[in-house]
Formats: sequence, C-alpha cells, structure tokens
Amino acid sequence: MSLGYTETFGALDLRETIASMYTNRKTAEILCFAGASEGIFAANMVILDKDAHAIVVTPNYQSHETLPVAICKATGIPLDPDDGWSLDIDRVADAIKPNTRLVTINFPHNPTGAILPLDRYHALIDLCRKHGIYILHDEIFNGLGPIATKHYNTTR
Repeated sequence: MSLGYTETFGALDLRETIASMYTNRKTAEILCFAGASEGIFAANMVILDKDAHAIVVTPNYQSHETLPVAICKATGIPLDPDDGWSLDIDRVADAIKPNTRLVTINFPHNPTGAILPLDRYHALIDLCRKHGIYILHDEIFNGLGPIATKHYNTTR
C-alpha cells in the first residue's frame, strides 16, 4: 500500500468518475479539493480581484457570501419566497456592472431546497455568457433526489 500523496489535481480514478457524471466534461477539466471551502476559496481567488464585482444569490452558503466581499464589491440578489424561492434573472441582469466577473448560486438551494426552474437556469447561463461572467454553481446537493438529478443533468 502506497502512503504517498495523491496527484495535485486529485486521484485520476476519482476525477474520471466525477467527469463521467457530466455529459460534456473531460477528466483533465476536473479538480479535486479537500472540502468545499477550499474549492470555493480557490475559485474566488482566481476569478476575482480588488477591482472586480460579484453577484451573490442570498441566502447562500456562508463562504459564497463572505469570500467575494473580502476580495471586491459584491451585490446580493435575494431569492423570492413568493416565487418558490426562485431567482429573478432580471434582477441579476440589473446588477451587472462592467467589472462583474462572477455570479454565485447554489441549487438545489440551501437552506430552502428550491430548484431553479430549467428555463431560468438557461436564461442565467445565456446572460452570463453574453457578459463574459463566470457562474460558480455550488451543487452540493445535486443527486440527492431524483428530481434534482434529472433536472440539472440535462443541462450539461
């Protein structure tokens, strides 16, 4: 039994398994981290700098709210409880600035359990592509239920 360190990007068999869960991902595109917080930190540090702007869906996992604010200016976009805790894409569009580089979401949503309707998810993707903005989509609960798994795996 080897007691050495694994590859920097994560064990090859683990990355292959993760890539196989998506229709358009290659093993070389997968990076593994020692927990979600490390991955969230790395993504924010690579994408954002002091001159950037981020859009954060609220409520959200704590690191998704606090890390962008520690690096740059951020705008919070609250989910609408009267609309099934969904995301208003027009509010996201209105919050975009010339220096917006990141939109952070998490669906299935923590703490509400809401799933972003597929048409809104595609609208968000289209909006971010149009403006060259990254989406950091925390999918920690993806796969826990058949509806969420079926819903989001169709978008990959």
